[in-house]
Amino acid sequence: LNVRRRGPLARWSSELMSAAGCHICELQAMNRHAGCLKRQKRSFLLLGNRDDMEAVAAMQIFEAAMSEVSQQLQEGIEIFNCSMLPEAQVLMFTQQGIPIIIVLSEGVLTCPLVQRVCTLRSSQLVEQGIGTSS
Repeated sequence: LNVRRRGPLARWSSELMSAAGCHICELQAMNRHAGCLKRQKRSFLLLGNRDDMEAVAAMQIFEAAMSEVSQQLQEGIEIFNCSMLPEAQVLMFTQQGIPIIIVLSEGVLTCPLVQRVCTLRSSQLVEQGIGTSS
Protein backbone atom coordinates (compact mmCIF):
# COMPACT_ATOMS: atom_id res chain seq x y z
CA LEU A 1 0.00 0.00 0.00
CA ASN A 2 2.72 2.43 0.94
CA VAL A 3 4.66 1.67 -2.27
CA ARG A 4 1.68 2.62 -4.46
CA ARG A 5 1.49 6.13 -3.01
CA ARG A 6 5.11 6.85 -3.85
CA GLY A 7 6.20 7.96 -7.28
CA PRO A 8 7.28 5.55 -10.05
CA LEU A 9 10.98 6.15 -9.40
CA ALA A 10 10.60 5.23 -5.73
CA ARG A 11 8.62 2.09 -6.64
CA TRP A 12 11.24 0.99 -9.19
CA SER A 13 14.00 1.64 -6.71
CA SER A 14 12.18 -0.41 -4.10
CA GLU A 15 11.53 -3.25 -6.57
CA LEU A 16 15.16 -3.19 -7.72
CA MET A 17 16.43 -3.38 -4.14
CA SER A 18 14.01 -6.21 -3.42
CA ALA A 19 15.17 -8.14 -6.52
CA ALA A 20 18.82 -7.43 -5.72
CA GLY A 21 18.22 -8.68 -2.18
CA CYS A 22 16.91 -11.99 -3.57
CA HIS A 23 19.92 -12.34 -5.84
CA ILE A 24 22.26 -11.58 -2.96
CA CYS A 25 20.57 -14.34 -0.94
CA GLU A 26 20.95 -16.70 -3.89
CA LEU A 27 24.64 -15.82 -4.23
CA GLN A 28 25.20 -16.36 -0.52
CA ALA A 29 23.49 -19.75 -0.74
CA MET A 30 25.63 -20.68 -3.76
CA ASN A 31 28.80 -19.63 -1.90
CA ARG A 32 27.80 -21.77 1.09
CA HIS A 33 27.11 -24.70 -1.25
CA ALA A 34 30.46 -24.24 -3.00
CA GLY A 35 32.19 -24.17 0.40
CA CYS A 36 30.57 -27.47 1.31
CA LEU A 37 31.65 -28.99 -1.99
CA LYS A 38 35.20 -27.79 -1.45
CA ARG A 39 35.27 -29.48 1.95
CA GLN A 40 34.14 -32.88 0.73
CA LYS A 41 36.00 -35.71 2.35
CA ARG A 42 38.60 -37.62 0.44
CA SER A 43 38.48 -41.27 1.37
CA PHE A 44 41.22 -43.90 1.41
CA LEU A 45 41.16 -47.61 2.15
CA LEU A 46 44.00 -48.75 4.38
CA LEU A 47 44.83 -52.33 3.44
CA GLY A 48 47.13 -54.77 5.20
CA ASN A 49 47.44 -58.19 6.75
CA ARG A 50 44.74 -58.39 9.43
CA ASP A 51 46.36 -61.51 10.89
CA ASP A 52 49.67 -59.72 11.60
CA MET A 53 49.41 -57.77 14.88
CA GLU A 54 52.32 -55.48 13.94
CA ALA A 55 50.60 -54.62 10.65
CA VAL A 56 47.31 -53.96 12.47
CA ALA A 57 49.14 -51.68 14.94
CA ALA A 58 50.86 -49.86 12.07
CA MET A 59 47.49 -49.34 10.33
CA GLN A 60 45.95 -47.95 13.51
CA ILE A 61 48.87 -45.57 14.03
CA PHE A 62 48.68 -44.44 10.40
CA GLU A 63 44.92 -43.91 10.70
CA ALA A 64 45.35 -41.79 13.86
CA ALA A 65 48.14 -39.76 12.26
CA MET A 66 46.09 -39.05 9.12
CA SER A 67 43.14 -38.02 11.26
CA GLU A 68 45.33 -35.55 13.13
CA VAL A 69 46.83 -34.17 9.91
CA SER A 70 43.32 -33.84 8.47
CA GLN A 71 42.20 -31.78 11.46
CA GLN A 72 45.31 -29.58 11.44
CA LEU A 73 44.99 -28.83 7.74
CA GLN A 74 41.21 -28.55 8.02
CA GLU A 75 40.86 -31.00 5.17
CA GLY A 76 38.37 -33.80 5.08
CA ILE A 77 40.37 -37.01 4.91
CA GLU A 78 38.63 -40.23 5.82
CA ILE A 79 40.58 -43.43 6.38
CA PHE A 80 38.83 -46.79 6.26
CA ASN A 81 41.01 -49.30 8.09
CA CYS A 82 40.51 -52.86 6.80
CA SER A 83 41.37 -54.29 10.22
CA MET A 84 38.28 -52.59 11.67
CA LEU A 85 35.84 -53.45 8.86
CA PRO A 86 34.01 -56.56 7.69
CA GLU A 87 35.43 -58.05 4.51
CA ALA A 88 32.25 -57.26 2.54
CA GLN A 89 32.63 -53.56 3.31
CA VAL A 90 36.32 -53.58 2.32
CA LEU A 91 35.36 -55.18 -1.01
CA MET A 92 32.52 -52.67 -1.46
CA PHE A 93 34.93 -49.75 -0.97
CA THR A 94 37.29 -51.36 -3.46
CA GLN A 95 34.44 -51.78 -5.96
CA GLN A 96 33.61 -48.07 -5.52
CA GLY A 97 37.15 -47.17 -6.55
CA ILE A 98 38.35 -45.65 -3.27
CA PRO A 99 42.15 -45.21 -3.41
CA ILE A 100 44.03 -47.95 -1.55
CA ILE A 101 47.06 -47.55 0.69
CA ILE A 102 48.77 -50.90 1.28
CA VAL A 103 50.70 -51.30 4.53
CA LEU A 104 53.61 -53.58 3.72
CA SER A 105 54.49 -56.31 6.18
CA GLU A 106 55.74 -59.86 6.14
CA GLY A 107 53.16 -62.06 4.49
CA VAL A 108 50.94 -59.19 3.30
CA LEU A 109 50.68 -60.68 -0.19
CA THR A 110 49.58 -64.05 1.18
CA CYS A 111 46.71 -62.49 3.13
CA PRO A 112 43.42 -63.64 1.50
CA LEU A 113 41.74 -60.24 1.87
CA VAL A 114 44.70 -58.42 0.31
CA GLN A 115 44.65 -60.91 -2.57
CA ARG A 116 40.91 -60.39 -3.13
CA VAL A 117 41.20 -56.61 -3.05
CA CYS A 118 44.19 -56.61 -5.44
CA THR A 119 42.38 -58.98 -7.82
CA LEU A 120 39.25 -56.83 -7.78
CA ARG A 121 41.19 -53.60 -8.33
CA SER A 122 43.29 -55.08 -11.12
CA SER A 123 40.13 -56.29 -12.89
CA GLN A 124 38.77 -52.73 -12.66
CA LEU A 125 41.95 -51.37 -14.20
CA VAL A 126 41.80 -53.91 -17.05
CA GLU A 127 38.17 -52.88 -17.72
CA GLN A 128 39.40 -49.27 -17.98
CA GLY A 129 42.13 -50.31 -20.41
CA ILE A 130 44.91 -49.64 -17.92
CA GLY A 131 47.65 -52.23 -17.67
CA THR A 132 46.80 -54.08 -20.86
CA SER A 133 49.28 -54.54 -23.65
CA SER A 134 48.49 -52.92 -26.98
